[in-house]
Amino acid sequence: MAKQQTEESRNMINYFDILPEECVADLISYTTPVDACRLTAVASSFRSVDDSDAVWEQFLPSDYQQLISRAVTDHGPIHDLLAFSFKKDLYLFLCDHPLIIDSGALSFSLDKRTGKKCFMLAASELRITWGDTPMYWRVTSDSESRFTKVIELIDVCSFIIYGKISTSLLSPQTAYTTYLVYKPSSVLFGFKDRPIEVSVGIIGEESINRNVYLNQKGRVQRRTANLPMQMDSFHRFRANQQRPQVAVPKEADSQYPATRKDGWLEIKLAEYYNKGGENTELEINLKNVKWMSGLIIEGIEIRREVTLQLINCWYFKLYLLQNSSLEHFAIY
Repeated sequence: MAKQQTEESRNMINYFDILPEECVADLISYTTPVDACRLTAVASSFRSVDDSDAVWEQFLPSDYQQLISRAVTDHGPIHDLLAFSFKKDLYLFLCDHPLIIDSGALSFSLDKRTGKKCFMLAASELRITWGDTPMYWRVTSDSESRFTKVIELIDVCSFIIYGKISTSLLSPQTAYTTYLVYKPSSVLFGFKDRPIEVSVGIIGEESINRNVYLNQKGRVQRRTANLPMQMDSFHRFRANQQRPQVAVPKEADSQYPATRKDGWLEIKLAEYYNKGGENTELEINLKNVKWMSGLIIEGIEIRREVTLQLINCWYFKLYLLQNSSLEHFAIY
């Protein structure tokens, strides 16, 4: 019986192997970059087009050349970035090396699993209450930042951080999540379980409002901060007062920051679904009304929302059913 099945499997025709490479490349281009890489394990016909420019050109955003032309880069002349031997190499470069564009106002990269465009608004482009007052905030540099400038909070009793980005820059039909990217400086004060009010939405439309917490859960809050000498007696008195502890609900666990691969912290602000075809502006607001100090802001990132997706290729699903466990269906 087993011998008969083996003989039958040998005689089975793999129709992908007899298709012209152009047809196979066209079929793969309708999947995702992750599917394209994994499909090479299914048949030799897929492996032969794995590096095809016809495939990877479809995974690159339609305006990638225009975005690259706006780059300020240490990786060589702009035309060199457009002259990769294979479009796959360019795709992977843009996934792993965010490009600084628009004279340092934005960074642009690709989501490796989907090819969706991701951006970060530089801190220097954010509007911050008293942001131009050295007593409260200062512009500085940080060797760990992708940008040449970051913003450091010295001491302030309240603030509003405001940023916006044109939705025409974002990938259409894509769910995005916004994040504040930051880290504590040497002086940390006032963050212990104190909520920051967040509002994210399109100008003139209803916004998503929620509270987040900038202190890492479980981290010990320092008791004192170096208060500036210029502070008047009222604000110095307020800063030294004992504050009541804020009760944090259990469901707020997800509202605390996480550590990124680059060493910075990020706190999820809110989601936004970009339909595409509209030239509107996405606004991000953060508001604090308590005394705080010791925050270094790199920027606000807008990137593809990570959700559970099922592989769309039925042929690959059949292959996984026969050769591996169902857990391989999930792409995060």
